[in-house]
Amino acid sequence: MPRCSRGAGIYYQPARGAVSCRQAQPERDGVGYCDGDRELSERVTQVHITMENATIYIAIITFAVWIAKCLIVSPLKESISGLQRAIEKLEKSISILDSKIDQHDTRLVRVEESARNAHKRIDRLDHIVDEDKQSYD
Repeated sequence: MPRCSRGAGIYYQPARGAVSCRQAQPERDGVGYCDGDRELSERVTQVHITMENATIYIAIITFAVWIAKCLIVSPLKESISGLQRAIEKLEKSISILDSKIDQHDTRLVRVEESARNAHKRIDRLDHIVDEDKQSYD
């Protein structure tokens, strides 16, 4: 754990900005404190430790995000692209079916017209046959 000692560089202390540890005064345990202020030195040390651990935290978070990407995001992307391809195929099939239905509609109209004409001819023939029956009776 880095400690402020005589001749140490500049440490960052949030309340005061950059703090120079020029005048370290040894205490009982042989550790010097910035300008003889133990509280300031502890805060400087805590900030320094946090800065050192920040890279470790960033590495851990980056690794966790990479694992999440590999285990969750990539398979989801693959399945989404598969679903998109399936949807495109379905859309093509639906458009083909729509065109076939349109063709069946036109053919159905023709068949209905033909059946109507056939019924008219049959009705005329029935009328003629009825007239012939009446003439023979």
